[in-house]
Amino acid sequence: MSNYTKTTNFATKDNLSPGNPLKIVKGTEIDTEYNNIATAVATKTDNSAAAITGGTITGITDLAVADGGTGASTAAAALNNLLPSQTSNANKYLQTDGTNATWDAVSLSTADITGTLGVANGGTGVTTSTGTTNVVLSNSPTLVTPALGTPSAAVLTNATGLPISTGVSGLGTGVATLLATPSSANLAAAITDETGSGALVFATSPTLVTPVLGTPTSGVATNLTGLPLTTGVTGLLPVANGGTATATPSLVAGTNVTVTGTWPNQTIAASGGTGTVTSVAATVPSIFSISGSPITTSGTLAMTYSGTALPVVNGGTGETSYTNGQLLIGNTTGNTLTKATLTAGTGVTITNGSGSITIAASGGTGDVVGPASSTDNAITRFDSTTGKLVQTSLVTVADDGAITAPQVGSVIPFYYANQAAFPSAATYHGALAHSHSDGAMYFAHSSAWVRLIDTGGPLGTPSSGTLTNATGLPISTGVSGLGSGIATFLATPSSANLASAITNETGTGSLVFGTAPALSNPTVTAYTETVYALSGTAIDPANGTIQTKTLGANTTFTESLADGQSVVLMLNPVTYTVTWPTMTWINAAGSGSSPTLEASSTNVVVIWQVGGTVYGNWAGSA
Repeated sequence: MSNYTKTTNFATKDNLSPGNPLKIVKGTEIDTEYNNIATAVATKTDNSAAAITGGTITGITDLAVADGGTGASTAAAALNNLLPSQTSNANKYLQTDGTNATWDAVSLSTADITGTLGVANGGTGVTTSTGTTNVVLSNSPTLVTPALGTPSAAVLTNATGLPISTGVSGLGTGVATLLATPSSANLAAAITDETGSGALVFATSPTLVTPVLGTPTSGVATNLTGLPLTTGVTGLLPVANGGTATATPSLVAGTNVTVTGTWPNQTIAASGGTGTVTSVAATVPSIFSISGSPITTSGTLAMTYSGTALPVVNGGTGETSYTNGQLLIGNTTGNTLTKATLTAGTGVTITNGSGSITIAASGGTGDVVGPASSTDNAITRFDSTTGKLVQTSLVTVADDGAITAPQVGSVIPFYYANQAAFPSAATYHGALAHSHSDGAMYFAHSSAWVRLIDTGGPLGTPSSGTLTNATGLPISTGVSGLGSGIATFLATPSSANLASAITNETGTGSLVFGTAPALSNPTVTAYTETVYALSGTAIDPANGTIQTKTLGANTTFTESLADGQSVVLMLNPVTYTVTWPTMTWINAAGSGSSPTLEASSTNVVVIWQVGGTVYGNWAGSA
């Protein structure tokens, strides 16, 4: 048998202040108490009336409430019997006055409420507010120019305009500058372990300045120049490749040519050959005549103009005289020029002078009256309703189109039905427009219409936004859509992190810049050298590694090579004296002296510098 155990202290509820939610007696509490009583009753007997040791009580169906029972055999029916009548008391709560319990509706006043009503109970959970206008709920609110502060979290999928210089935190030194102005110099300033300097190098057709190649594993040297013949080439260079295919070349004399001396100091001279000129004649266009042609022994050719006026087809006018005011007018008939004078129209007079034409207005009347003076650039407006009296205004339009108006309450609607009706933002930069369908104002900037918003409230996930003035966005979590490894590279811009982020790079190791990088075993394909037509006498590899020169007189060359630089110099058939800069000549015969250049073919001279010494080699002729 069980003793009755009280679960709810109804006396404590009686002592609570009116309006306190805990003062309300709930059906579940009564149901619990009834079940406790029913359990105790079912397992107890009244010792003053009977001693029940087991079995059942016969003769009693449902013990009446008046007799201490519930008058029912089920818990639900018993509860209904014990409670006050529930008829017409739907949605009411059980309330006690300390003696009796009755059904009553809840009546609350500000005096009955203490503390802050939570959101779960229909309140806001706060006692203060910020901003104006509407209460903001969590799903898809529209915030007008909110000041976000520092959100604990935000999803910026549809946000735009975040300033990279101030709006993203966690970027490495120089990365914000690189992202705003992506130049090679700014990338070099951001990277901490690059090699070389200058321009960023990509795989296809880069221009490398004095790179240290190391020992390439492979390479196509089709367009390379400057290879020193003494150390970089083995064997004999075939004729097909510009060589002689022999270590002991020599010149062979042809018809009317003699060759003396031994290679490489051979001399070519012409021999034999004669001829005479018997007659010289000249022909000229039909508008000229010529005398003295032909000349068979000696004489003078004289050419004179045979017409009166040079025709249009020959660059002339076809005219020899004019009157005052006459102009030449093009005429498609016969492709000629016709003399004509201007004809005066209504209200216009034309005066033709010697070398001048004066055009003036004449006549003209009207009944529109204006002021004796006006403000420069002021807009003219009508006074009264006659349409005949005009006056100056306080609104001016400057020569550049700038409008200036006084500080008064002007009504200028910027109404458009929707954004589709807006004019071009690129054409009307700085203009305002109101979209009636959106209920919002916009201004034109950077070829786009930008919506004006107010401040206040957390963003959640905006459907759109311009973050021009936002700051502090963490690059690791605050930016979506970045490729794999990009956030890591932007936070720590190293060569290794860039290589991890890029998916189509070539090679490994440090990031390469254009000027003096240290390359290890690179593969260089389709390399193209610069061919430069040398106009002066200074041999400078900066102009091109292949240089051509046509000599017109005796020439003294100078050079400005540095170690590791070379130039291939191609000279036209040389009949002039060439003075070379100080250099060590390395020839096939090892003579160490400057070459004798050939007068009948193009000479090829290779010049390079190693260890501060300039070397030269006459590679041959073509």
